[in-house]
Amino acid sequence: MVLGVDGTLRFFPKLVLVPDVLFISWARIPGGKRPSEPIPNLVPDLVVEVLSKGNSKSEMKRKLGEYFAAGVTVVWLVDPKTKTVRVHTAPDQSTLLTENDTLEGGAALPGFQVCVSKFFDLPEPA
Repeated sequence: MVLGVDGTLRFFPKLVLVPDVLFISWARIPGGKRPSEPIPNLVPDLVVEVLSKGNSKSEMKRKLGEYFAAGVTVVWLVDPKTKTVRVHTAPDQSTLLTENDTLEGGAALPGFQVCVSKFFDLPEPA
């Protein structure tokens, strides 16, 4: 299941987070059925956060800690300003990828591959 900014999840009893994009494998969904609750208790395999001017380093460090404490497998921090993706496999373990690199899904999304430049390859405004 892939959700965008409307993908609000309860990671812990008193912690609700809204990543920019998230992926949850069917193995993590109880009964293999889409939850009916407005804010389900689910932990994604993959979280994608697109950084903006409003995101502070301390905020992102806190979020990384929360995601991994909940059981998220990998977090991608996409930085449109530097056109990079930082792939976190733990709060303090990451790899920085540039536009020339290939982003792989790893354990969270086996077989997935995309060139990092595709994240930033937008058409010119008309």
